Amino acid sequence: MTDEIKAGKQWFPLKWTGEQQTMTVYWTLRKGKHTASCRLVTHPLGGEMVCSVDGGLHESKASHDLMVLEGAAQQWEAAFQGKGWE
Repeated sequence: MTDEIKAGKQWFPLKWTGEQQTMTVYWTLRKGKHTASCRLVTHPLGGEMVCSVDGGLHESKASHDLMVLEGAAQQWEAAFQGKGWE
């Protein structure tokens, strides 16, 4: 997570330019040879949290509310950690 987001200075909703752009990676976890990550990307609604495993989509959530997206990222991270991801 970037310092700007941590400090609450994030410009949200994110500006949609017609193309998805990664704004920050919230977390990255590993289990064996596998990698899971969660990143905040631009979306017409304001933002989208995208969780991927080995580069493929696992789960995503779009919203105009950054707190909703951060909550989803935290829940997904806890679920992965509960299954032994570090």
